[in-house]
Amino acid sequence: MTKINFQKVEQALEEGFRKFGIKQLLYLADLSNSFGEEMTKKNAFDDQETKALSLHTFYRNLQILKKKDSKLFEKLGIDQDKMKHLIEHPNEITEKEWEQMNEIRKKVELYRKELQSKIGKTSDEDLIKSQRKKQKDRRFNIKDEWLPLH
Repeated sequence: MTKINFQKVEQALEEGFRKFGIKQLLYLADLSNSFGEEMTKKNAFDDQETKALSLHTFYRNLQILKKKDSKLFEKLGIDQDKMKHLIEHPNEITEKEWEQMNEIRKKVELYRKELQSKIGKTSDEDLIKSQRKKQKDRRFNIKDEWLPLH
């Protein structure tokens, strides 16, 4: 019996999955970015699936920010129960509510920028430098609390 080389098949399969993943990620990125732009009535209300996905993405981003600040909804003046209802039933959203969602999104973006400036985002190089300083004299396979005998 001869050996079958599946390496080419595996590479082709990985390439196909990679291309599919890239297309899917680009599609999702376009959807999330389309919520941030000023949407025309035609774009906003024609595709119900797009509207539902953009609302869900927006709510998920709010939940992530809520982990950083527990009083996020109170600070922004958002009713959390109403937001959940809108996400569960995106077909019931009126034009006025959609405009309010755009205004809330702008508030959230300002809040996110403010929060990032407070936290201070360190670059990867700064993090590497700080860890190198900490671990410059680190001894391997020895607990940090142990002192050398000499």
